[in-house]
Amino acid sequence: MLDRRGRPRQGRRRLTRSAAGDTSAAVTSPPTSFPVALRRAALWLLAATALLVLGFAALVLAIAVLSLARSGEWRVTALQVLTARLLFVHVLVEALLPQLAATLASWWLLARAFPALEAGWRLLVTRLPLLAALWFPPIGAFCFRIWEPRSAGDYAATLLLTTGGVSLALLIPRRALRALRPGCFARDRAGVILAR
Repeated sequence: MLDRRGRPRQGRRRLTRSAAGDTSAAVTSPPTSFPVALRRAALWLLAATALLVLGFAALVLAIAVLSLARSGEWRVTALQVLTARLLFVHVLVEALLPQLAATLASWWLLARAFPALEAGWRLLVTRLPLLAALWFPPIGAFCFRIWEPRSAGDYAATLLLTTGGVSLALLIPRRALRALRPGCFARDRAGVILAR
């Protein structure tokens, strides 16, 4: 067909949006193979675990410093150090690390089965914390032995703290590392398609 100036009319390019609403150039990358997806999951696990351990250590240290500042006594006894260390290890081993591992493994399986979950950053930011929150009740009941909630508020506060920490530890590497960008685990990548 010809346009108004008598030149051949070119087909218009149509840019379709992904489920997350992201728009960019054509995404024509091949599906992610199982070994590659597994290596990326291992990288994600290492990065998230390091962030979680360092972040929780910083939080415990900050709480200890604030507690000492309020009391006005800057001497730390061996018993206080031992108590803080045991608390740190128990919370990390019984709650945070199991919740992180369960969330990462289940997300990896879901992303392999349902590629639309890896379609964009907004889906990742909203659904990954939800999955982490769903893992808290069984982990809190069967793994977190040192913890005994005294009220519904105590339960909710612990859920928010652990889920928030785990979610941040999982999301930061996905944002910072190119190999872990949304779509890196999906067998068939859901993304933007540029068609004529």
